[in-house]
Amino acid sequence: MELEGLKLDIACGKNKKPGFIGVDIWDGADIVANLEKFPWPFEDNSVDAIFCSHYIEHTPDLISFANELHRILKVGAKAEIIAPYYSSIRAWQDPTHLRAISENTFLYFNKGWREINRLDHYPIVSDFDFEYSYIIDPAWRGKNDDELKFAIKHYINVVSDIHTILTKRKLPEYDLEWDMRQANELWEAGNHEAAVKVCYAIIERGAGNLETYLMLGEYTCQNGDAGNAVAYFRQALLFDEESLQAHVGLIRALTKNGQRSEAESHLENIKIKDPELAGLIVELVNEGSV
Repeated sequence: MELEGLKLDIACGKNKKPGFIGVDIWDGADIVANLEKFPWPFEDNSVDAIFCSHYIEHTPDLISFANELHRILKVGAKAEIIAPYYSSIRAWQDPTHLRAISENTFLYFNKGWREINRLDHYPIVSDFDFEYSYIIDPAWRGKNDDELKFAIKHYINVVSDIHTILTKRKLPEYDLEWDMRQANELWEAGNHEAAVKVCYAIIERGAGNLETYLMLGEYTCQNGDAGNAVAYFRQALLFDEESLQAHVGLIRALTKNGQRSEAESHLENIKIKDPELAGLIVELVNEGSV
C-alpha cells in the first residue's frame, strides 16, 4: 500500500490519533489488519510516521513487531510509542499484558548496542535511535529533579507510562577504502589470517576486488589449499587480466594442485598475447617470488 505522507496509528482501537490512519483488527478501523500476522500490508520504507499507544505490552512477539516498524518506516521517520512503565501498577493489573516495558527495552532494537553486548545473534533486524520521557503520576508532579530521579529509580507508581520516540537509523556508508587499508596493513605485518578475514568480509558485502582475491589466493596457496587458490587467482584476473601477481599466483597454484599441463597452457596463451608479460611471469615463477 502506497500513500503520500502515510501516517499510521498502529492498534488504534477506538481512539485514533487525529491526522493518522487507524490500523487495527476491529472492523471500524481505517485499515483492518491482524497486527500479529507478519508482514503487515505496507511496503518497505513507505511510512512517514507511526503512533502506537498501549499495545506493545500486549503483543506476544515484540521482536517481530519492532522488525515490522523498522521495515515499513522510511529512513529518519519516527515511531511514537506509549506503554505502561514497568514500576507502575498499570503494567501489571491488566491480565492481557504480556510484559512490562522500561527504557532499557528499546536498547535491544539498536544494532550497535546489540553488537557491543554480543547479542547480534538475536533475530532482531531493527535499528533505531530512541529518546524517552515519562508520564508522571499526579502525586509526584512538581517535585524537584533530584527527588524525582531518585523516586523513579527506587519507588513504584511514580511513573505511569513511558513515552518513547524511535527513529529509524540510516544504514552506515560502507568504507571499502578503510577495510582495504586494514587488510593490507595486517598482511604486511604478517598477520595473514586476520587479513583474509577482512577480505572475506569485504566479499560478503559484494565489494570484492583485485587485492582481496590476490590475498586470498596467496593465503590459501601457502596453507595447502591450492584448489581454492586457483579459483581466487582466476577471480583476480577477471578484475585485471594483466595482473602479474595474479598470473604468477595462478601458475603456482595450478602446479601445486597437480594441474601442471593447465599451468603450461596458461603460460603459452600469455606468450602469444604478450611475450614480455610472459617473460616476467617465467622469471618470477622461477625465482619463487612475486
